[in-house]
Amino acid sequence: MPFTKIDLTKGITGTMPVANGGTGLASGTTGQFLKFTGSTVIGTGEAGGGKINQIVHSQSADASYIGTNSSSYVTTGQSITITPSATNSKIQLNVFTGRPYNSGGGDSMAVNIYSSATSSYLGTGDNMALVRSNSAVIYVPFNIQWIDTTHNTTSAITYTVFFKSSLNHSYFAHQDSVWHIQATEILA
Repeated sequence: MPFTKIDLTKGITGTMPVANGGTGLASGTTGQFLKFTGSTVIGTGEAGGGKINQIVHSQSADASYIGTNSSSYVTTGQSITITPSATNSKIQLNVFTGRPYNSGGGDSMAVNIYSSATSSYLGTGDNMALVRSNSAVIYVPFNIQWIDTTHNTTSAITYTVFFKSSLNHSYFAHQDSVWHIQATEILA
C-alpha cells in the first residue's frame, strides 16, 4: 500500500467533523477547555470546582510565650482574616505551632478555632486538637487542617485560635516557637 501524504493546510476549509479526526468546533472561548461528553462528540466546558482563589497567612519564627492556666478557652492572639468571593466556597484552615508545652503529668491543652462568620468554634465536641502529657513536661509540635463550609458569606471572616489548659499551665507557643496560620479559599 503506498504512503499518501495530505497537506492539511491546503484544500481544507470550514470545521473538521469529529468523525474525520477534527473537533467539530470552529473556534474556542477564553477560559474554556475541550472535553469529551461520553461519546465521540467533543464539547467545550468551564473548568470545574476546586480552584484556589486566594491564600492569606500569618506567621512568626520567634513567637513570644503564649500560655494559660485557664480551663476556659482564651485567645492565643493568632488570627487570620479572609474575604470569600462566594458564599459556597470552602475555606481551608491550617494552624501549626512548633513548640507547644504542657507543664506537668496529666495536663492537657485543648485547641479550637473560632469563626467570626458563625460566632462559634469550628471544632466538634470540646476541641479540634488535644496535646496531653502523661508523666512529665512535653513539647509536641502539631498541625490542624480544617475545611470550613459553614460561613455562607462574602464578608470578611476572622478565624482566631483559642486554647485552654486542663490542670496546670499550657503554652500554645513556648520559647522561640514557630507558629503559622493560613486560610485558603477554594471555589465550588
